[in-house]
Amino acid sequence: MKSEAEASYMAGFVDGEGCITVGTGLQLCLIIGTTNKAVMMSLKDIWGGGSLHKRQDKRTWCKPVFYLVWGINDTLRILTEIQPYLKVKRKHCAVALQFQGTLRGTGHPLTPADKKVRLTLQAKLKGLNRRGAEYEG
Repeated sequence: MKSEAEASYMAGFVDGEGCITVGTGLQLCLIIGTTNKAVMMSLKDIWGGGSLHKRQDKRTWCKPVFYLVWGINDTLRILTEIQPYLKVKRKHCAVALQFQGTLRGTGHPLTPADKKVRLTLQAKLKGLNRRGAEYEG
């Protein structure tokens, strides 16, 4: 369990620079990015897991962007800890945790009804992540 300061700092980062999404294969993930590599390395050290990626824009005057991407288990752990401190991504987090709650575990394939629920929640999350989506604080 992280300190309140660490959890609220991470929540602020997720609110401002993060994306809670469902990727290919209906897998939940958390992505945050910034041009400050040292900040990304610090968050990786504090929260563990995740993989660091670098993307350089084709425009030469732009700084490279560093992304941290967490898979399903780390995403759940992080979201659970930062949930009380989220503002902008509070709904995203609730939908993500609801999405993950539909899993039945290894060796238990999704029923057609489960898959429909998951696809509906995925679409809801996609709508929340859409550019220009209103923040309801």
